[in-house]
Parts: sequence; structure tokens; C-alpha cells
Amino acid sequence: MIILLPTIAVLGYVGRLYFGTNIKAAQSMLATATIIPWYIGGLMMAAAVAFIITTGDSYLLSGATNLATDVYNHFKKDATDREVLRATQWSIVIFGALALGILKFFPSILAIQYWSYTIVGAGITPALIGCIVCPDKVSKWGGILSMVGGTLLTIVWEMAGQPFGHATILVAFPVSVILLVIGSILFKNKKVTA
Repeated sequence: MIILLPTIAVLGYVGRLYFGTNIKAAQSMLATATIIPWYIGGLMMAAAVAFIITTGDSYLLSGATNLATDVYNHFKKDATDREVLRATQWSIVIFGALALGILKFFPSILAIQYWSYTIVGAGITPALIGCIVCPDKVSKWGGILSMVGGTLLTIVWEMAGQPFGHATILVAFPVSVILLVIGSILFKNKKVTA
């Protein structure tokens, strides 16, 4: 990877220079693979596809394992290893189908990344920082309210097309912080345990 990733970046840049603005930046590597000898281009494409597939299946396995071991085991405490494995396998299929549906909804991978990072910034970060900075003041339900509220507001704000021209993070983050404070005050008897 230390050799291949910089090589891919350089070849993508060269492809962009060679083909000019006739192609998008993301297509420059594919185009470059067509102007170099086929065996080198084939190896480059195989390596690029391998990187993409390993990243995708790692995300699927990570999410499915978390769901099976954390959620499924929480509700079925006496689950056998075989049942947890079966739950993991079904989670992979379900998450894969959901991922395919999400890809059909978004115009590009970058749009999905923008949404996901905004959700992390507005939905998870305030509660996480609150738990680290003042663990004795942040309550469990305040954190949950903050995460759910920040995530839902991010989704609604993006689907509405960022009303008034305000970036989603500038709206969802402060609301998430406010929900964290209000939720922690209202439910202060439920402390977060790290």
C-alpha cells in the first residue's frame, strides 16, 4: 500500500493532465490504465478494486458484528455462538441491501460521506465530548436525546436542501448541544458510565 497508493495518486494526476477536462477527476485513473501497457493497467485496476472491496466488506462486517454482539446479545442474553453468527450473517445481507438503496438515493459517494460526517459531527460528537469533559453532569438520556436529535435534524435539514442557505452542521450541532444540556438537566439522576 505504501508503494501503490502514491502511485495511484500520481497516475490519476497524470491521467487528468493527459485527458484534460474531458473526464472527471475520478475517471482519470481508469483512463490512465488504458494508455499504459495492459498488464500494468490490469494490475492497477485489480489492486484498486481489491482496495474498494476490502473497505466495503470491512464496513459491512464491522456493522453487522456490532449489531449481532451488542444489540442481539442485549435482547437475547442466552444466545449461542451459532445464533450470534446467524444474526451477523443476516445483518450483513440487510446492511448490504440498505447500502445499495442508499447508493441509489445519493448522487455520489462524496455526498454520502458528507452526510455521514455531518451526522458524526452533529449527532455523536456533542454527546461524546460532553461525556469526556464533564462525565458527572451528562446523563445517559441527555446523550441519547442529543444523538437522536442531531442525527434527525441533519437528515431533515439535508433533505430540505439546507433551508436559508445555512450549512447543516451550523444548525444541527448547536441544537444537539442544547438537547444534550436540556436532556441532562431533566434526567440528571441517570449518569453515564464509561
